[in-house]
Amino acid sequence: MAQRRKLERFEESISLNMRLLGVFTRPLTVNVRTRNVSFEGLSIELIEGEESSTLIPHLVLDKQAVELDIVLPGKDQRVRALGKVMWHNPRSRRTADHFKTGIFLEQMEPEDRNAWEEFVGDLAVFWSAIRP
Repeated sequence: MAQRRKLERFEESISLNMRLLGVFTRPLTVNVRTRNVSFEGLSIELIEGEESSTLIPHLVLDKQAVELDIVLPGKDQRVRALGKVMWHNPRSRRTADHFKTGIFLEQMEPEDRNAWEEFVGDLAVFWSAIRP
C-alpha cells in the first residue's frame, strides 16, 4: 500500500482559530487544537459540541477552504494561513466525541511561511533528538 504522507509529522498541541470560508454569511470562528504538524500542513481535533457541530457538516465537503490564525508556542508571533481540508475522520472508537481533520497549508504570506517553517524545523530537531 502506498503511503499518503510526503512529509514527517511532529506531535504538537497548538491552539488556533479556524474559520470556514465561503460557507456562512457571518464568519464563524472556532478555537481548535492541533494534534500534529508538518511543513505543509496540520492535523486538528474538534471536540464535538454546540459550536463545532455547526462546522462539522461543512468540513466534510470536498477540499473545504479554511482560514487559520495560529499563535506559535514559545514565540510572540502569529501566523496566518489559508488552507484546504484534505481528509477527515469523524469518529474513532477511543474518542467518539472528537472530529479529526487534516489541513493543507495552501497559502501564507512569505514572513508567515518563514516563521512556520522555522517553528516546524525546530520541532524536527527536537523530535529527532528524543526518538530512537
